[in-house]
This record gives sequence, structure tokens and C-alpha cells, in this order.
Amino acid sequence: MLRIVFTKIAKKQFEKMEESVKQQVLKKLQTLKSAEFPESYLRPLYDLAPATHRLRIGSHRLILFCQNDKWHILKIGHRKNIYQISAR
Repeated sequence: MLRIVFTKIAKKQFEKMEESVKQQVLKKLQTLKSAEFPESYLRPLYDLAPATHRLRIGSHRLILFCQNDKWHILKIGHRKNIYQISAR
């Protein structure tokens, strides 16, 4: 079974989203967890380390990476803002 974990940043971003978008994200994550080949829903990312994949949910994106058979969600946001590198 696929395991998905939210990082602290992703959890905060998720909590700030509108309720309708939250429902779409949860529905897509359930689909991903129950899929026989979850990688078919994910697209690879290049030059955005440590992120390795993205998941499209309408106009929103989830940025993920895999470690020890767990998918970690790094960021959640609108497609126009999600790929921008934020200063820490």
C-alpha cells in the first residue's frame, strides 16, 4: 500500500486552501493510493531537487519525492506559484 506523508509546510498550505480544493486533493490522493501503478498519475520533475514528481489536480499541483517507499508532499499550491523557489 502506498504511503503519503505531508511535510509541515505542505500541511500548512493545505489547511489554508478553500474547502472545495481540499476535497479535490483528498479525492486525488485516495485515487493515487488505490492505483495499481501510482507512478502513472505522477509526472517527473527536473531541476527542482529534492522534488522528483508532481501531481496535477485541476489548476493546483502537489510537489512530491519518494523515500523508503513513502511519498512526501513538499508543497501544495496553484500552478502559477508552485514552481517558484522560495527563500528560506
